[in-house]
Amino acid sequence: MSSVLVSQKENNRAVHLQPARTSEQVALEMERVIAGAESVLQALSVTPIVRHGDLAICSDLVTGMATAVPYLSAIAVINPDGHVR
Repeated sequence: MSSVLVSQKENNRAVHLQPARTSEQVALEMERVIAGAESVLQALSVTPIVRHGDLAICSDLVTGMATAVPYLSAIAVINPDGHVR
């Protein structure tokens, strides 16, 4: 009987720990996605096309990146004055 109680306690503990583990996994995945997006944006920010503001070419580049990176639904370039290009 005591082994059944121990087993039930272990099962209850496992059931309660699973959501915490799942939350940790989701948080780690979100960190990975955010770090990836950050890397893409940093790389774009130093390209001559974005830096010099050739709007037509810049638009093509940014659109291509948004299409190529599945977790980015849109990317916009904003000049230092705060205007979206």
